[in-house]
Amino acid sequence: MKMNSGIFVRYETLWTLLVFLFLAVYALGANPLKGETVAPFDQLLEYPGWSSVHSGRPAVHFHQSDILDAQLPVWMALKDGIRKGKGFLWYPYGAGGQPLGTELCNPSFLIFLAVKDNGFAYYLVGLDKLLVSGFGAYLLLRLFLGRLPSLWGGLIFMLCGFNAAWFFWDHVATAMWIPWLLWATLLYLTTGKLSRLPVIGIVSTLLVCGGFPSVAAFGFYALFLLLLVWGIYDFLENKRRSGPERNYILKTLKRTGMPLIAVGISFMMSAFFLAAFRDLTSGMNFSYRAGGGTYYEGFRDLLLFVFYEHPMAWAGTERSVYAGIPACIFALAGLFSLSRGSDRNLKIFVLFNLVLVIITVLIAFGLLPHRFIATLPVFSTNRWNRLVVVALLGLASLSAAGLHTASARLEAFFGHSLKLKPQTAQWLTVSLIIAITAIQFQSQKKLFNALNAVTPSAAAYPMTPAIDYVGKHIKPLQSVIADDSYWYSGMLGAYGISEWYGHSLKTDNEKAVLSELVHDPFGSATVAMFSAGDINLNSPLMDKLVIKYLMINKEFVRQHGLPEHVADRWNVLDLEREILVLENRNVTGGVYFIGSLDPSATEPAKFTGLYSDMPASGSINIDYSGKEAGWVVLPMHMHPGWKAYIGGRPAQYDAYMGILPAVPVQGACNIAFRYEPAYFRWGVPLSITGLVVFCLFCLWCVRYDKARQYNPADRLPGSG
Repeated sequence: MKMNSGIFVRYETLWTLLVFLFLAVYALGANPLKGETVAPFDQLLEYPGWSSVHSGRPAVHFHQSDILDAQLPVWMALKDGIRKGKGFLWYPYGAGGQPLGTELCNPSFLIFLAVKDNGFAYYLVGLDKLLVSGFGAYLLLRLFLGRLPSLWGGLIFMLCGFNAAWFFWDHVATAMWIPWLLWATLLYLTTGKLSRLPVIGIVSTLLVCGGFPSVAAFGFYALFLLLLVWGIYDFLENKRRSGPERNYILKTLKRTGMPLIAVGISFMMSAFFLAAFRDLTSGMNFSYRAGGGTYYEGFRDLLLFVFYEHPMAWAGTERSVYAGIPACIFALAGLFSLSRGSDRNLKIFVLFNLVLVIITVLIAFGLLPHRFIATLPVFSTNRWNRLVVVALLGLASLSAAGLHTASARLEAFFGHSLKLKPQTAQWLTVSLIIAITAIQFQSQKKLFNALNAVTPSAAAYPMTPAIDYVGKHIKPLQSVIADDSYWYSGMLGAYGISEWYGHSLKTDNEKAVLSELVHDPFGSATVAMFSAGDINLNSPLMDKLVIKYLMINKEFVRQHGLPEHVADRWNVLDLEREILVLENRNVTGGVYFIGSLDPSATEPAKFTGLYSDMPASGSINIDYSGKEAGWVVLPMHMHPGWKAYIGGRPAQYDAYMGILPAVPVQGACNIAFRYEPAYFRWGVPLSITGLVVFCLFCLWCVRYDKARQYNPADRLPGSG
């Protein structure tokens, strides 16, 4: 099917990009000019902690807590620190603090950083995800197919069930680069031009830095499978040619192995991200992830490609794999491209996607022996079901190939059987395809909007009397414990309020200590949620962890009351209708002094004689005016990247309770505590070295192509 319109042909890529932009804006459904965004802020207003904020509508969905208690608080703190010049490597508000280096490389965060208004910035992040996903899939398909089938496949992937369910997470910020990686690789394979290899390196770097390593690994698995399928096909074709056996084997290996060099260079350029990720996970126990596993229950769940479950269903996010009935029908039709037609490259592409879908579905749905799946790298420590994003890309590609074949036959049918003029048959076919595309798009958009709410930007962590009071009075290194009135712990990090139970990876020692202060707080390895009754108000850990405020549900207090002797330590502040704030009178500073590191000692924490301030997120200054020898304890996550200096000289520090840094002192002194992670010192130079190697690689590829002058004998069979 051909469409001859000069301006559309001449600027096809630009027009198509604008079409995807328009459809992405329409799919999001928000109007940023009226102060709207697409974010899960509607969920906050369903909880008592925000009952003082008026809301006239129910929340859309409740499977996106990680965005509210982890991603956005971290992004907002990092953005504020960078814009104000107050540090960018440490997040001080969650679980005693955590490293931030990985976010500095995340392309999605860079968009968020560039725009001042957080609501509008987050809207642009979402818009970018849809645009990059859809347009990347379009470019991939356009290498082999017509404009409309490629547009069809791009839209299917853009709003597929995985992207709709994981839209706010880094899963999509990473997965959106997978079609671009395959596109860049196929540019090289179909032309044989080495000058296409640097594009693979650039896209691979974006994929690595997307923020979710396991999804990036899935993308590289897809790349390796593409090279394997293409290499085998080339091997079989070259075998039929004349020449010694060694020559065609080496030629095939050279052709299909060059992209791996580009990927290797991309890992050098990504050294800072990889080192920062290693730093983030240092000291953490990941045994709970052993075995991977899936949320699918066998063959019957394959129907989820065609019919989606209610968004509020059990594990709705993990099980979302919807593509739609038309998409699946045309995917089956796409298999005919293997046996019909003369386009050699299209046949290989369809074969690759068929193999890709079969393998990924067998793994993601747990249809292969589980012991075998668990032995595969990455799958042994990550959920298998998330591999469906690659399966959905393959299905979208097969569906586009099916539409490509069907449209050609349909146009021929209209011309011969209905005796229509060629131009009339063409436009009738185009109109029918557009109608089917509209139906497909609306069905996917319905699921997307059911999972991702349009909310006012003003609902982004609205201020309440209790939060306002705590935020104004809390000092650096002091923390808060908030009960389930604020859903999961960590939400208050967005207001610059520290929570020891905030969303993060925690060491085994930290979990043990925190479980003494709050009964059974952890619902998973990273999140905590508990009621006011689970908090031990009289625990000495309140002072040792420097918990200054408790924010608890007033209804619980009405029903159960407060424990005896609460007034001995706590001031009770009644600031709003649903929340009671308890203020710890014992905690008067941010750091404290102890004479012994024995955690069982009854010696109270001493806050007198100490002054501390935090001029930047990675810098703490402490003045100790006491004369006693002992330890100055900092109530924060003890990370090897923090270095202590006394009087400007490096000093070793110890661990208190196995989790808190304790600096030994012999008397009055000035202590500087600085976050100076080793990865920053060698990660940056290594990334710069990788960039230099990449530039030299680009130069070599261009010169090689010029010297070869694209000799047709050196090209792949059938390449253009």
